[in-house]
Amino acid sequence: MKILTSITVMIFICSVASYGQVGLDRKAYNLTVSSKAEFQSWSKTPDEGDSYSISQFSLPLSVKYAVTRNIAVNLLTSAVMSSSDDNSLSGLRDLKARTVMMFADDKAMIGLGLNLPTGKSDLNSDQEAVSLLLSDRAMRFRYSNLGEGFDISLNGGYAQDMGSVVLGGGAGYIKKGEYDLSEGQDSKYKPGDQLTFTAGMDIPAKPLLMRTDVTYTTYQS
Repeated sequence: MKILTSITVMIFICSVASYGQVGLDRKAYNLTVSSKAEFQSWSKTPDEGDSYSISQFSLPLSVKYAVTRNIAVNLLTSAVMSSSDDNSLSGLRDLKARTVMMFADDKAMIGLGLNLPTGKSDLNSDQEAVSLLLSDRAMRFRYSNLGEGFDISLNGGYAQDMGSVVLGGGAGYIKKGEYDLSEGQDSKYKPGDQLTFTAGMDIPAKPLLMRTDVTYTTYQS
């Protein structure tokens, strides 16, 4: 018998953007700073073994700014505090930076992203135990770790009206950097690079919108 209990709380959202600003973020020339506080708590009783509980409080911070009408920059990080019984995993996560450029009358885009290793990745045994519990997909925790090394990503996409439907497609590549996985470990962990292809179709059927998307990702060794 398994028992899962979840609590999610959103505390606040703040922005310094102008009132009534809608649409794509790149069209917002004002500096936009947003954050929200989230708390999750789970208790689990496995088929065998003792029951346990795990909780996580996170405070993500996003900074967005449109350099020009067609170029926008986004920075994202988060403070995370996770605990399970007597063990804890807390700190700042990696800083993610992304630049998006739109062109061809907003039908095409190119994005460049960086994952800067500002978070802690070399965990001790107690922190690894918390990270392992957080990675349980059934619990849907937002963050299972604090750092994943230096990554570079490049992606692009194109969308086109075809009569009453909109067709789109894109591709992206992530160059994954190596990082320390455990304290006292001599060798670094090297995750495989990722290559992703996407295709989609939107069919407006007022007041509804029918959407179909297909994604294919390959993971290198």
